[in-house]
Amino acid sequence: SAIESSKVGSVVLTSVRGITEVKLERDIKSKQNFYEMQQKRSRRRLEDADQGDEDATEAIYFVNYTPNIFAGLLFFFFFVAITYVGLGCMDMIAGQDVYVSKYPTIGREV
Repeated sequence: SAIESSKVGSVVLTSVRGITEVKLERDIKSKQNFYEMQQKRSRRRLEDADQGDEDATEAIYFVNYTPNIFAGLLFFFFFVAITYVGLGCMDMIAGQDVYVSKYPTIGREV
């Protein structure tokens, strides 16, 4: 085999990483980039004036729903509610219970 050959000096064994590991690494990298950008571009002068707590890192939070996704979800739930009410109202429409082959004469519908 290639690993045990005397002509090969060193062998690096690699494998394909799982998708969860790749997503976790991307998430960590994006959080680091976001934190670095916040450190470079700080607009709060009063907060920057107090430099005593440099080793305290603030938590970084991300929003899972963008405004477009949230608006789509609200529209979907609104549409489902309106459809449910409409079908419920249509279900309450009643027809006649008895069907006859000859209708009564005009003026005698008592």
